[in-house]
Amino acid sequence: MDDEYILPPTGVYAVKVKLGNQQFDGVCNIGYKPTFHKEKMDKPSVEVHIFNFKEDIYGEVVTVEWHIRIRNEQKFENIGQLVSQIEKDKQQAILHFEK
Repeated sequence: MDDEYILPPTGVYAVKVKLGNQQFDGVCNIGYKPTFHKEKMDKPSVEVHIFNFKEDIYGEVVTVEWHIRIRNEQKFENIGQLVSQIEKDKQQAILHFEK
């Protein structure tokens, strides 16, 4: 992420991702990964999970369209709790786009 972009507050969002002429639904986390890092990183990371998508697009330019904020960023006690919450976040984003 370049410094010229303005990011929304940390948290989890339902997003649409534009790649070329295609558009995909997804869920995005913006934050500092507190479950994995004891100290806060200098910049937040932006991670997008695109639903039903299997291509390798690392290094490609995409546009992220922010729809709704699902929840705040939070620290989990273990990876299992994080994985469980990610699935809930995904389901909430899917429901948002089905409306």
